[in-house]
Amino acid sequence: MSRETSVSLDDRSAEQPRGSAPLGAEQPVPDPVVLLCRDKCVKCTRVQRWLESLGVPMEMRDVVTALEARETVTQLGFSSLPVVVTPDGRAASGWNPRVLAQQLPYLGGRITHAPRS
Repeated sequence: MSRETSVSLDDRSAEQPRGSAPLGAEQPVPDPVVLLCRDKCVKCTRVQRWLESLGVPMEMRDVVTALEARETVTQLGFSSLPVVVTPDGRAASGWNPRVLAQQLPYLGGRITHAPRS
């Protein structure tokens, strides 16, 4: 003997586990990583694609067109691009995903793969 049960959409919200958001509720978006770069920079593009593959929210700032971005690179003590600045305030320069992940714990916890060199 089988029993059929039906649940209306209104009943589902009452069955949500504690601490979970209701269906359709917006989840908070984490602060973006800032990628200081320049247009047509191969290494910058490589880091951009890597961050995108990790699903990391990102804000790109071109040091050629934005004086503030150029000043940020200098203030952080870097002389080469790209520079990655994480929401926790840490920064690293370079294009090697493994090195960036080691220098920036915020990214290291998100890595499931690294692209081939």
